[in-house]
Amino acid sequence: MKEAARKGAKAIVTICPLCQFNLDAYQSEIRKETGEAFDMPVLYFTQILGWALGGDAKSLGLGRAISGCGAIKEWFPKHNRR
Repeated sequence: MKEAARKGAKAIVTICPLCQFNLDAYQSEIRKETGEAFDMPVLYFTQILGWALGGDAKSLGLGRAISGCGAIKEWFPKHNRR
């Protein structure tokens, strides 16, 4: 997370469902342990594929994101979040 943020990443994309969950769910734990704040969306590669094919946030399951919700709302304006 730290290196991705340092390099200017806006999100992390993974092919591993467990990795996606852990990186998304435990950002608050990272903050507690290290004092470094992360709020980066962590997406599963099929969500990116669906987005590229025109899927909306609801059909892609992005409403279940734990971290990076602000970025997701920015990328998917309200009229696309149905």
